Amino acid sequence: MDSREALERRLAEHLGEPAGGALSFELAIPSRHGLTQSWCRLLWDLAHNIDHCGSEWLSFRPTVAALEDCLLRGLLQLHRHNYSDRLHRRDDEALPRHVQRAVDYMREHIEDPLTVGDIARAACISVRALEQGFKRHCNTTPLAWLREQRLERVHHVLSRQGLDSEPITTIAYRHGFAHLGRFAGYYRERFGETPSQTAARAARR
Repeated sequence: MDSREALERRLAEHLGEPAGGALSFELAIPSRHGLTQSWCRLLWDLAHNIDHCGSEWLSFRPTVAALEDCLLRGLLQLHRHNYSDRLHRRDDEALPRHVQRAVDYMREHIEDPLTVGDIARAACISVRALEQGFKRHCNTTPLAWLREQRLERVHHVLSRQGLDSEPITTIAYRHGFAHLGRFAGYYRERFGETPSQTAARAARR
């Protein structure tokens, strides 16, 4: 299991379900504040010990497994990423049933042409009530939430396979982005790079 798979597995464990898209961290971590400072210190001490004491102790798998788990879970909890809001939502802030139905429906039909009316019908509620629910509990609209999920899915595809199977335009169209200029703008705003840059980075691995 590589480092990304290990991190995504722990994310799924925290969420109680598969994430449904690629994990993307903010570029900077506030290393001098609170628990984050302690985590960064742990990481620095680990590197220091390897530099000065060698790596023989890394052959002790129980010790390494415990340390790896501590570092990865700390990273998920302390470094801001695209699943942080879901990860830190308290149990008593669980989504209302109709909003959860809408979320589940959109995830299951992420490549289908959906309108807000389709989503409301699947959630068994009016469009107005659905939009109010998303505004209150997700701080967005149903279609904006869907767009973010589709961007995550496109990013996941490009990060894993580059352009080996499909061109970017096909992947974008397949995930509901009919206007390629807007798609490129949304993508750059969300991930800080163009789709072609993501694909190129995947190809270099």
